Amino acid sequence: MTATTSCRICKNELETWERAGICGGCRDKLGIVDMPPARRPATPCTKCGGAKLVRVIPRDHTVTPGQVGEPRAVPMLLTIVPVTDSGFFSSREHVVSPDPSTWRGSLEVYVCRSCGFVEWYCSDPERIPIGPEYMTEEIDVGDTTPYR
Repeated sequence: MTATTSCRICKNELETWERAGICGGCRDKLGIVDMPPARRPATPCTKCGGAKLVRVIPRDHTVTPGQVGEPRAVPMLLTIVPVTDSGFFSSREHVVSPDPSTWRGSLEVYVCRSCGFVEWYCSDPERIPIGPEYMTEEIDVGDTTPYR
């Protein structure tokens, strides 16, 4: 078995540290991240019982900051943690552009190959912060065990 020497997408030569046969430039522009551990149990489709599912990390489309923004894709997420920094000419704080390290609530989708049913899961629900600055709220429905 030979090692991959060129990117699967752009065909440029890979550095030794680049993973999955995809270069850093393609990963950045296309929003390609390493797949987290699967959140959904390996069971058939809940609608039709189909045995073949496709697991997908959905991506959103955006533009890089700046006067001449470049289109790119990023993994779809539920929220970000705001980060502030002081200005160069002022001590006043301002919000900086979101960084991947501040993302919370990574989404993954499972699609049934037979019927097309889609199930959404969050791969890191325990990391989602709560508050208006995150546009999140926690809802506690209490004890859901049936009364006897």
